[in-house]
Amino acid sequence: MSVSHNRPTIKAINTAKPPRLSDANNKSSNPKTGMLRLASQGKFCTAIDIRPTQSAGLCTRAADELTHYLERSVGQKTQKLPRNNAETHTNTARIIIELNPTLDTNPESFTWTVNATAATLTSKTTPGIEHGVHWFLEKFLGIRWLWPGSTGEVVPSHPTLHIPHGQWLEQPDFAWRRIGLGGALLERHDYESANRNYLRLDQNHDIEFQRWAWRNRLGGLNIADGHLLGEMLPAENLGEDHPEYFALVDNQRDAKFHNGKHNNQPCTTNPESLNHIAQQVIARFKNDPTLDAVSVGLNDGWRLCQCENCKAIDQQFKNQKIIHQHAAMAADIDPPTSNHVDGTVRTEKPVTDRIFTYVNDMWQRIEKHCPDKKLLMLIYAACRTPPTSTRLPNQVIAQFCTMCNRYTDANWREQEMKQLQKLSDFAENIGIYEYYEQGAWPAIMRLFPRLASQSIKDFHDAGARYFATQPGYGFATNGLNFFVLSRMLWDVNANVEEIIHDYCLSAFGSEAATTMQRFFDAFEQRWVDCDALQNIEARHPLLGIGELYPDDFLHEREQDLQRAYTQCNNDDQRARVAFIRRGFELTCAVQKAFVATNALQKTLAAEIWDDDFARHIPNTSTEQQRSMLARALVLWQHATQVAEQYHGQFVYSEFWFQYTPGLQHWPRPMYWQRPLKLIEKSWSTHAR
Repeated sequence: MSVSHNRPTIKAINTAKPPRLSDANNKSSNPKTGMLRLASQGKFCTAIDIRPTQSAGLCTRAADELTHYLERSVGQKTQKLPRNNAETHTNTARIIIELNPTLDTNPESFTWTVNATAATLTSKTTPGIEHGVHWFLEKFLGIRWLWPGSTGEVVPSHPTLHIPHGQWLEQPDFAWRRIGLGGALLERHDYESANRNYLRLDQNHDIEFQRWAWRNRLGGLNIADGHLLGEMLPAENLGEDHPEYFALVDNQRDAKFHNGKHNNQPCTTNPESLNHIAQQVIARFKNDPTLDAVSVGLNDGWRLCQCENCKAIDQQFKNQKIIHQHAAMAADIDPPTSNHVDGTVRTEKPVTDRIFTYVNDMWQRIEKHCPDKKLLMLIYAACRTPPTSTRLPNQVIAQFCTMCNRYTDANWREQEMKQLQKLSDFAENIGIYEYYEQGAWPAIMRLFPRLASQSIKDFHDAGARYFATQPGYGFATNGLNFFVLSRMLWDVNANVEEIIHDYCLSAFGSEAATTMQRFFDAFEQRWVDCDALQNIEARHPLLGIGELYPDDFLHEREQDLQRAYTQCNNDDQRARVAFIRRGFELTCAVQKAFVATNALQKTLAAEIWDDDFARHIPNTSTEQQRSMLARALVLWQHATQVAEQYHGQFVYSEFWFQYTPGLQHWPRPMYWQRPLKLIEKSWSTHAR
């Protein structure tokens, strides 16, 4: 199956990236010609040498990783070179790890040089050395880390191991490659603390995820991202004494604490408010010299300042076009007659020039203290429409927020890329904030690896060099998306078809790979083809789920899994099929619950997912409606039980399954069942 996407016309940017080098002998399979022998018949002919020895401690983690997987693959312990007479081992090939901070190269780049006596890895930084080790293990030993945990590791056996002579120079195409998000995410809590404090996911769970990301060469710059203003300008500490620091909304300062993430926006023209935020940013940089950038983006939600000074900036730049609040993730559009929540119109004016002016003022306060650092600015909501004339400072990363799952709509994608292209005229550094995991699609398979691949290429062509996506642990449901992301963010010219084939072949073996790829492709094609998804945000984020995967489609996918399981060659491969099956099982459970709920909704002729659903609950009901209600409740109970069964196993994203963001109509398990419970209560009360 091939999914085609019409690529929009966008501005090409010179990547200034050195070529990846290789020798003509790269593909040689003759161990006697152009090959370095590392092991023969289960015995190592190799020793690992770290240089310079005075700084060997900086490479300990990389050397341990290399040793661990070499030993697992060959089946024997590696040799240790004597401290003072390493040169006497003339018959021993060497793997040399050389840290050279004087190199004039990208901090994450590395070079492997293989000749008749040694395979030498060089880089100027420890991260570069670590990337080089993982690249080596992937390329020459076929090792893969498909998802966190032991079942996601693929370690082929190589009792005899030869690698070709040649030279390879690698560096990432994106300077920041993150599956994660900092700052306030669940009210004032960040992602990691929310996982531990509310979702019963212990520290080891997060460590496993971070280890997977590290091995797949994600990372790059160290950026404190996300919504941080609630921490840097806290209303609970400053609101009473300094209400003037906060936005004037409807003639009242929004200085009463909300939840640490939403509202409590700063007055962006108050010098003291800006001074306070700037001092917080400077302190972060001083306390953590490894930080490369800090977010000064606004809090979530709208409620921007309406004071005369702030409005004067809007008037100066004539920001008069009105955009719809709930379509703010899209380009500016004409205000609709109603939205999909409660039938009312909510509009706001874009204030991009005002917000960009705020960031300029902020950088002027910070630059003299931290001239080599950067700021991060979220480009969404009220500042997503391109400015009239205000540029961001060159030290600011403009992080454009977009939802690539909607890029199946060619018009939507073209509109988004035009927005990004316009933004690049006003910002030197472009970043991307993506939503491959999000609360509107919890615990179901939503695969679009080819769409993700094309999006990464488009972003890179438009000048983006920084990328982060919402975090998630749903590797049994959406892990293929993340695997493709890790490859494309490193090398935008990577072939997505080869990546998908490699994923399936590595995980499931040659025979089952074809069946599993058909399984994944079918989910992607369904996502592309389903009409219910094209305008999902214009309706309601929950309605389309019940229309996404029909029973006959799910039955065919169940047959794919059964067939693949029988085609596997060993227990490891079968364990990986079983892992994917868990995500499929939860998908089926959630899908059926939504189908039953939507069926009940149709008989009631009311929007029971509405925030104000209580007013829609009828006082009377038929026997058929009561039966449908009972079935929906049972199916939701079953879906919750399945989720609990696989809790903490990287099957689905527990956080998004239970997320309660500022928009209260978004789901969490109790929200999904709450309207049904209220209907049940209403009917019971009326019966009495």
